[in-house]
Amino acid sequence: MAQPHYQNQFKGVLGAGAWPGTLNIDLYGDNLSNYKGLRVLAGLEEGESAESAEPIRIQGFERSG
Repeated sequence: MAQPHYQNQFKGVLGAGAWPGTLNIDLYGDNLSNYKGLRVLAGLEEGESAESAEPIRIQGFERSG
């Protein structure tokens, strides 16, 4: 995520750059449900998707790479 082409895209979408390394967090309650829904929306898991989320693709990112 530290590469400039990724950072530029994150800045355009989020208004700020992404953390350039790994960030481990604990999620509870509604935050955990929202996270799981986003994973379903992204096609990473099966289940109920996050209805209020809008997917935005970051170009150059591949799940297998």
